[in-house]
Amino acid sequence: MTAFNRERLACAYFFAVPGLAYGIFTSRLPAIKAMVQATDGEIGILLLVFGAASFTGLLSSRLALQRWGLRTLIRATAILLSIFMSLLGLAGNYAMLLLMAFFGGVCSGLCEVAMNAQGMLIEQKYKKLCMASLHASFSLGGLTGSLSGALFAFLELSPGINFIVISGCYILLSPIAFRSLENSAPESQRKSATAKRRSPAFIYLCGLMSMLCYVSEGSVGEWGSILLHSVKGAPQDQAALVFGCFCLTMVIFRFTGDRLRYAFGDLILVCGGGALGAICMAVILLSPSPLVCLIAYSVMGMGFAPIVPILFSRAGKYPDVSPSVASSTMSILSYTGLLVFPPFLGFLGDSIGLDRALWLIAAACLIVCAGGFFLLRGPRDERS
Repeated sequence: MTAFNRERLACAYFFAVPGLAYGIFTSRLPAIKAMVQATDGEIGILLLVFGAASFTGLLSSRLALQRWGLRTLIRATAILLSIFMSLLGLAGNYAMLLLMAFFGGVCSGLCEVAMNAQGMLIEQKYKKLCMASLHASFSLGGLTGSLSGALFAFLELSPGINFIVISGCYILLSPIAFRSLENSAPESQRKSATAKRRSPAFIYLCGLMSMLCYVSEGSVGEWGSILLHSVKGAPQDQAALVFGCFCLTMVIFRFTGDRLRYAFGDLILVCGGGALGAICMAVILLSPSPLVCLIAYSVMGMGFAPIVPILFSRAGKYPDVSPSVASSTMSILSYTGLLVFPPFLGFLGDSIGLDRALWLIAAACLIVCAGGFFLLRGPRDERS
């Protein structure tokens, strides 16, 4: 195995852990709710605490990276996230549940910044593309966590056992992956320490476009099944397939995303993916058929698959900006939209109807398409 593939696989291993933890967490929410006899409102507060804690981790990521270094932060947050989420699954009361959700959320936010910075370093060091396959590992982790949650729920095993078994198997392999991680930027990237602390307009543009992608993905997960069931009249079992269909095509096309970048270039993939997302949302909102909507959501996942990895990759290559700064700025902007916009869609849906409110997602996709042209201002488009 080449050094590039060894480091890429090691980084992919750590990319999977936040997705794995979140997939188990969300899939076992009904069992967690019953475990502490929580109300719907209390579960809403739990989700808010986890999201706010993740954002806190993102905001503190630069200081943490300066204090402990990239390799140590990745390993520590991956292991601590697994431990805190396992304790969450064993919580005996609501207060303990909130506390573990807070610590788990902080670790999740820190891990997200560190793993993206690691991917940027690998691309810089070897001058090869790998960000799409790394993000595919995150998506695969979420899919695996969700499927494990369904299996353990079918076997009537507690969320605690679910977390401990899956996370325990994961942690056992961490020493092997840890040895292949990079800890700092290559020598050519260490020029002008002052300049590295600033994020230029190009990084913010990539972050805002990434935010719109996160917003669109969040709308699929949080409102897609409700749209199919409440508006399109689909039965609950069919409506529940929405996010799974979207994720499945996203995972498949993210694993091929780096090869697609070499073949077609970034601008075509970003602009084409944004346009495809807008078309799919229009089909979903105009079609009365739940089956057509499911197919459109699947195609939408295919279009969106390469966009966010491309944006992180391009931000990481910007001259005189360290991967840690680029990753932190991108993650903070992306997660801000994910925290704020899906709840806003709910309030807007109450006022004008969910099917009308979701036209904003089609508009967001078009903005991503248009924003792709501004990538010309950044580093040269990557091709083979």
